Amino acid sequence: MPAESKPSWRLYVDEVGNAGFKRCETPENRFLSLTGVACALDHARDVVAPDMTRLKQKHFGAHPDDDTPLVLHRRELVRREGPFAVLNDGPARGVFDADLAALSADAFVAHLLVGAIGASGVVVGHDFHFGHARAGT
Repeated sequence: MPAESKPSWRLYVDEVGNAGFKRCETPENRFLSLTGVACALDHARDVVAPDMTRLKQKHFGAHPDDDTPLVLHRRELVRREGPFAVLNDGPARGVFDADLAALSADAFVAHLLVGAIGASGVVVGHDFHFGHARAGT
């Protein structure tokens, strides 16, 4: 009888906070948190990673084999800097926004809530859903 296999997991982790603790004038602005999201390894491989690769290639010309992989950092996205300067064009931004809305719920959480904006927790009502086709809860 074959041994029962246990699921493997992918954990996406990022830090968020104020890196310049000494430059903060007030203690309440001194914070740092480590946040993450976990999903089944096969789901990360088959859904999350391909979703994000397609989005990055289509809008920013990024390729997963580049020497420096493209990371969707909130600051650069919001400021439309560096590779995200293409989002200064209204029609291009509209297409990006539509594609972003079509992401799977897991890709949305892993790469946007945690990776781009650094969410350390999200509190929603019992009937709240997010992601493509409202699949996330």
